[in-house]
Amino acid sequence: MSGILSIPLAAYVGYEGYGAYRYSKSPSQFEIATEELGFDSGSKQTDALLNIFYLSGRLRPQNIWQDLHKVGKINEPEKVFQSISAALVRSGANQDDLSKFSAKILRKNLFKDSGLDVQDAKDLILFIVQHDYGRKVGQERLEINSKDWMIVHKDSYIASAKKLKLIDRIEPKYKEYDECWICGASRPGLLKRLIDNQYVRDAHDVKVVGKTLILTGERELWADIDGISPEIGAMLLKAKEDKCNLDEINLPPMRQEIRILEGKIYISNLARKNGIALDSKNPFVQCEASKCPPGRFPGREYPNYAKKDAPKLTERLMAEDILPAFFLGQKNEILNNKHFTGIRPDTYSTAKEAVKDLFTDINSGKFGEKKEIKILYQTNNPYIQRQILAAQKVIDDLCGDNKDSNPNLKGVKIIIDGVGFACNQGVEVIHSELGGLIADRWKIAHQKDESPKRDIADLLYQTRVQDVSVPPVPHIAEDGFIIKNSLVGIFDAYSE
Repeated sequence: MSGILSIPLAAYVGYEGYGAYRYSKSPSQFEIATEELGFDSGSKQTDALLNIFYLSGRLRPQNIWQDLHKVGKINEPEKVFQSISAALVRSGANQDDLSKFSAKILRKNLFKDSGLDVQDAKDLILFIVQHDYGRKVGQERLEINSKDWMIVHKDSYIASAKKLKLIDRIEPKYKEYDECWICGASRPGLLKRLIDNQYVRDAHDVKVVGKTLILTGERELWADIDGISPEIGAMLLKAKEDKCNLDEINLPPMRQEIRILEGKIYISNLARKNGIALDSKNPFVQCEASKCPPGRFPGREYPNYAKKDAPKLTERLMAEDILPAFFLGQKNEILNNKHFTGIRPDTYSTAKEAVKDLFTDINSGKFGEKKEIKILYQTNNPYIQRQILAAQKVIDDLCGDNKDSNPNLKGVKIIIDGVGFACNQGVEVIHSELGGLIADRWKIAHQKDESPKRDIADLLYQTRVQDVSVPPVPHIAEDGFIIKNSLVGIFDAYSE
């Protein structure tokens, strides 16, 4: 093309010829960054992540140009963009046919020879995936809105998410565990996890030596999420009785109006059972956006208590209600973070109570001289990887706080083995979990870094600055180079 300088191949020291392109054997900053973020070092997972970035449109040069400015602290963004855009265009990331996009070529070249270091690459990966995180503070997963691209590319997205281990069932690794922890959830979600836990134990001949804990939080119940349509309820009851694999049951989507009606009936009965009076004339209420008390959100059907100081109907009370039908003859307990502050409980806060309980048992001598304690951690995909990380972080944090003062913890290894049924959620939920998983892995990668280049709050969907002034995107030629600078960027073709 006229105006583009030609640089001899010999000028690229350490590069070898490969067809019409050039490649080097050194890894790209993208490859190094994804490995530090916990992805498998091979091409399978990293290519899957790039496919997801492609499907969401985030690899288009104009979007990369925006991100280079919005992420901040990028020196000479135009030069960086020049290098990246060449890789994007030549890998087919700038067109609409997935079959013409090569994640392999892009993997070997993304952020390479761009002026970005590995920390820049990690920050950009997190910044990019968080664009469609979509979950507001306090929002539940089922309330996340789907984007058009998630509908159009659903099948391709699921195929890539499978490679990232966000879809398929995760089986137990051991035959015997010291305890079982079951993650709390909405009423339908908790029922499924309880049923699946029975199936896991029976199908794999798994023995839990000690107690089973239900890890709940003081989340207030509301009809929209804690209701179950009678049809689904009957199917779950049969699955429990038949000890079925939930992956083999085709549960139809619940009609929301029926779910809300059943939820109101259940919550009303639970209130009576616990001696909590609801307003007789108006037992359920929706709050206005400007008048919602802490922990409540508009558009939800909450119980309307007869007394302002009445105890809340919570996930813990719901778990206590449904648990007796499971694990008959076994010791089980319900743990929860006991302080209701209006902030939605999360996996870290609920797991913290279980770890404290475990430390109490270790100190009491329950495990004797045992130095390896295995926990069967029941949840389901797409949440398994992220919730394991959260539980493990609790253990690491509390062990770190107590290792010097508590000799009983010396040399003790606590293994969290996450299991659960396959994902049956929409792309919007899966993508949100992927965004959260990468955020958690980013924290782990930087936990020993006293001065990261960017604070994580500047990278996350919920906390980053949205309104950033960005100059017009430079004009890109068909081969990916900025025309006005008349420079050729180094480009590496894919090579294993």
